Amino acid sequence: MSCPVVQFEIGSNDSAALSEFHATVFGWAFKAAGPAQAIVGGFDGGPSGMLNALGHPPEKYVMVYIEVPDLEACLERVNAACGATIVPPHVFNLSCPQLERAADESRRMSPCYSGP
Repeated sequence: MSCPVVQFEIGSNDSAALSEFHATVFGWAFKAAGPAQAIVGGFDGGPSGMLNALGHPPEKYVMVYIEVPDLEACLERVNAACGATIVPPHVFNLSCPQLERAADESRRMSPCYSGP
């Protein structure tokens, strides 16, 4: 896969209740991270994930984070395919230096980042 999925995020209005459901059904373990519940473990090479409660709309959502080698080139391809830049590239944190959010023509968001 040339641009791998590296993380996913599931939003709800109660991440603790959602994590209890996923723990019961799938055997996932979680670590509280503010309003979010980070998934602990996983499998080598697989994406990490989290359950989040933003405290504002949208409350229920799914985002799939995709690693790309070049954010600007990715945004050019997004826009050429009738998508849109929702959040331009910006510094997010030291472990993930550049992040952007793009959307397809239906405005479904696909966050992308370029690793260190």
